Amino acid sequence: MTEMILYVLGLIYVAVGIRAMLYPGFFTEMIEEYENSSALTYLTGFIVVATCAVLLRFHNDWSGWRVGVASFVLWAGLIKGFSLLAFPRVMFGVWNKMPAWVISRASGLFILVIGAALIWWAYSPV
Repeated sequence: MTEMILYVLGLIYVAVGIRAMLYPGFFTEMIEEYENSSALTYLTGFIVVATCAVLLRFHNDWSGWRVGVASFVLWAGLIKGFSLLAFPRVMFGVWNKMPAWVISRASGLFILVIGAALIWWAYSPV
């Protein structure tokens, strides 16, 4: 299960990293759309909480570095999804105060590298 979680998360991060590098205004536009749509914010938070909670039910394992990375990312996702449901305005306030470098091509490259590392860790020998 660890391999599947790392692989899927890695694919998502790689795709988001590529998108952020090709379209640097992507994150800003996305956050503006979230702020203008309570339904989108609610639905995203609901899906993230449901997905992470189910996966954590079967994979809350900290016995090694690889499984720990997968569990950490799932817990971070659960907290983020819960925050979107319970405190959306606080989340938007935090996102809107992020420095410009967070929303740049450099951050896209960083996300891409993290995604590639997750995919590599999914299949590398322990």
